[in-house]
Amino acid sequence: MPAKSAGVPIVVPRSVTCFQKRRRTSIVLGEPAEALPQVATPELVQLLDRYRVATARAVDAGTLAIAPRTLRTGRVDYGGFCRGFLDGVETAPSDWYEAADPSEVAELLFPIEVVGDALEPSERAAYRPAEWRRLVRDSEDALPAAIGRLADYWRIVRNPTPTIRRDGPKPGRNDPCPCGSGRKFKRCHGDAPLPSPEAIDAAVRALS
Repeated sequence: MPAKSAGVPIVVPRSVTCFQKRRRTSIVLGEPAEALPQVATPELVQLLDRYRVATARAVDAGTLAIAPRTLRTGRVDYGGFCRGFLDGVETAPSDWYEAADPSEVAELLFPIEVVGDALEPSERAAYRPAEWRRLVRDSEDALPAAIGRLADYWRIVRNPTPTIRRDGPKPGRNDPCPCGSGRKFKRCHGDAPLPSPEAIDAAVRALS
């Protein structure tokens, strides 16, 4: 299943064997080429690495467009893409559910699991037929955004914003100000006025 980058699909040849298809997922996920068996030819590794880089750039730019497969019946099928994506999650070098918050990962993967028909039978049984069809359509429409959210999530998990910590306790109002001015904290940097009720109301309206 190709993904479009800048409107041009990057297609993986259909002649790749089933075994190579499983290894393809590892290449797309960034597994080093030297770790792959010899069956993965240099040409295949190069092609799939180009695919991985182009897809990553499209996700970063917010321009990823999934090119679905059209069945002989004329129906557009996103299921193959989603099942392939979930296969990639399963074969990733690191377990996604162990590397991050399991409930957050499950929530982010939910639309992909819906379209790939990968929900547990008990979970799917909770939906009536009409509700399930509507959920599948909505999840198909949300696929590019869902993949973008996953990419953003893993960026945060891998590069968390550092927490600024004080080296010592917060100064009291009558202590010398840490800035070194010689004034009491309450008369220097601790003298910031509280916002007025009008300013608070204006801020709330701006966020609404």
